[in-house]
Amino acid sequence: MGRQLKRILFLSLAALIGCQAAGSAEVTEGARINEYIEPVPEGYEPLTGRVDDFTPITPQDFVKSVRIGINAGNTLDALGARGLATETSWSNPRLRPEFFAALKAKGLDIARIPISWEPHIVDFTGSYAIDPQFMDRVQTVVEYALDAGLFVIIDTHHENNHLLPRIANNDTEAAVAEIRAIWTQVAERFSGYNERLIFNLLNEPRAYGAPSEWNGGTKASRDLVTLLNHEALAAVRASGGHNGERLVMLTPHAASVWYALHLDVPADDPYVLVSIHAYEPYDFALNMRGTDKFPERNNLGDVFGTIAKTFTSKGIPVIMDETGAMNKNGNLEDRIAWAEEFAAQAKKHGVPVVLWDNGVTDIAKGESFGLIDRLTLEWVFPEIVEAFLE
Repeated sequence: MGRQLKRILFLSLAALIGCQAAGSAEVTEGARINEYIEPVPEGYEPLTGRVDDFTPITPQDFVKSVRIGINAGNTLDALGARGLATETSWSNPRLRPEFFAALKAKGLDIARIPISWEPHIVDFTGSYAIDPQFMDRVQTVVEYALDAGLFVIIDTHHENNHLLPRIANNDTEAAVAEIRAIWTQVAERFSGYNERLIFNLLNEPRAYGAPSEWNGGTKASRDLVTLLNHEALAAVRASGGHNGERLVMLTPHAASVWYALHLDVPADDPYVLVSIHAYEPYDFALNMRGTDKFPERNNLGDVFGTIAKTFTSKGIPVIMDETGAMNKNGNLEDRIAWAEEFAAQAKKHGVPVVLWDNGVTDIAKGESFGLIDRLTLEWVFPEIVEAFLE
């Protein structure tokens, strides 16, 4: 789709949103989770993206060239407000260029920017059109990170209101329509960006609310997750620009390595790799009621051994794009020991790691995975990051 045509479509959508906002604030039947539409400022014109030079990079070369990154979590993926105010609704500040510059200055390679699109979808009845003002904000943040010299991963996050229940209910047609629409819009907006922008098609796709949600799902839900990966990938590849050779990440059910055998990685696409999440060992890393002591005997060898058996031994690169060990009552030494062993296993198996950072550094304020203070840009737990840099 040409740049001018895209601009016309976005302006038309902006006008439609403005009319709705100025009227009764009613939304299209079916758009029940988006009862608020961001008002359109006077004179607003949507952004249109940019065109960068692009040098294709294979996933094999990518995983060799990078080691460590951080998630900018609980920000563009936050859900606690309406419209553009979602970005700060979970108590994090708006993302700014200096944040990404601080990551690069520390020696990090990757910024993963989780994004919840559903609260910003205007119409759930067919088009799944995304509010262009929110798309503009995502574009602005992506450019901050790219201009800092980082690889940048964007995804679909917290899709709990529509997409994940559809997986649970095996609602194939609607689930496919939604994921294709989201990635068609996103891929077209970013089609001209350089090879350091990577698309993570699904975050933790799973049978939401089902008994099998976190323990492998059913065959039907696993098959639907594989189908959604393929449909979203097809949408990206068809979107033009540089997207035919852009790196794309595919995710198994719940992003779990333990139930990833079903994931079908297309052999005819040389620019795909697999996304895995592993907060392991669980009782230490993630379970708030678990232990604050990192056990000498743990399952990290099994985690990476399973990654090797399932993927890397077959020539399929893997990125661990979410992991971390929660701050529990000041157990820094144990977290450093975890980081050192996790980093050693990741390096041994050629798996880059992107640590989860939700901006929370105080255990009293919830799941404390924060590593950097986003206001002062000072590293609160530099030792953990440095373990992955050695």
